[in-house]
Amino acid sequence: MGNVIEVSRISKSYGLISRKSILKDISFHIEQGECICIMGANGQGKSTLIKILAGLLARDRGEIKIAGRLGYMPETSINFPSLNIYQTMEYYGLISGYGKDYEQLIDRFSLAEKRKIVKKFSKGMKRKLDLIRALNLKPDLLLLDEPFEGLDPGVCNDMISVIAEEKARGSAILMSSHDMSYVEKIADRVFILKNGHLSQIDEWQRETTVLTVSGDLKIIEGIIERFKCKIGKDGEYLKIKVVGKEETISVIQTLAKNGVNIIKQEVVSLEDIFLQET
Repeated sequence: MGNVIEVSRISKSYGLISRKSILKDISFHIEQGECICIMGANGQGKSTLIKILAGLLARDRGEIKIAGRLGYMPETSINFPSLNIYQTMEYYGLISGYGKDYEQLIDRFSLAEKRKIVKKFSKGMKRKLDLIRALNLKPDLLLLDEPFEGLDPGVCNDMISVIAEEKARGSAILMSSHDMSYVEKIADRVFILKNGHLSQIDEWQRETTVLTVSGDLKIIEGIIERFKCKIGKDGEYLKIKVVGKEETISVIQTLAKNGVNIIKQEVVSLEDIFLQET
């Protein structure tokens, strides 16, 4: 599968006198049928990056290559409050040149009271409409800025199902989100944006386990060196971090054979990694 988007060394700064660098040499790519998620604390530049990719903000430098059409779901709904769903879709259809198949999308999201104006929509209905607008373009690249924020689980699960369908169709998807339970369901790769730099979380892709152990320190250190694990101290016990299911099994078996007592075994969640990184 080919790359739908290739981003090379994107940088962005704000301020006229004292320039503040928010994005520093950001590079990544997304393949067809792949979903990546960018996570990070508030103010780290996630929305700025997505707006640059959508063509809504100018970058200071860097290169962006997109193969095909782009659909964009902003963090804040920008639909006209006095229009209903049909009027909204007709309006944006005229602007974009697309918009003939939105009936199917409206039914897919089970939006009730289709003649109700947007001003009277719930937040969940507004976010569904935002996503329908983006999907109506039949995008090759779908940009989703905090799609799950503030929504009830039912609406979020509807969105997860539709995003999965888009992946199966071959769309490349980039989203920012703080909702890690949903990220774990749909993302193929996860990145952290911190202090302007983007780094991939490799530990999340290969299951990471933390073993709390006690025993002969020299024996434990020898096993750690052999398997190239990380080790830390937790009171009277030692903590061993192992990346990968097969590696974890091997380490546990080796520890047990050498008389090391395993007190506790914990799988590291994406939330654990996020909190540690940020």
